[in-house]
Amino acid sequence: NDMLYGALAYENRPDQTTAAMNDNATRLVGAYKFGGGLVGLMYERLSVGTAVATTESQSNWELAGNYKFGNSNLGAFYVKNGNLGARVNTGADMYSLRYGYNFSKRTEMYGAYTRLSNDTRANYSTLGTTAATIGAVGAATTLGTNQTGFGVGLIHNF
Repeated sequence: NDMLYGALAYENRPDQTTAAMNDNATRLVGAYKFGGGLVGLMYERLSVGTAVATTESQSNWELAGNYKFGNSNLGAFYVKNGNLGARVNTGADMYSLRYGYNFSKRTEMYGAYTRLSNDTRANYSTLGTTAATIGAVGAATTLGTNQTGFGVGLIHNF
């Protein structure tokens, strides 16, 4: 209905890096709308091939919120990636803060700030990562680093 949203999804596909393995994911999403606001929660469970005949699982979740007032809107998002399988300190968390201003029903200008914090053996990136590099000893100098970013943009719907 207009106030509540829920979805359940499942995906199964061949692993992109490990031959003869499949990756799968189950995701549960819920959202509640109120007045000018929205609060949403997502939980997912991933199983990925990390070596021949080996899969590792990971649980992730996200909390999101948005509130509109006048022509402005504020958003906040928090994401937590759990450890990959039994590998400790391979998770990460990220938060984003967003402000948008609607010049019309079709045009919005926005700015956003994001901070990604890796655990000591994780190297998630805002540009992406692969399960093979998470938790690998001496894999890269970026293990355990943090990233921050700020962006501005313009959305126009035709």
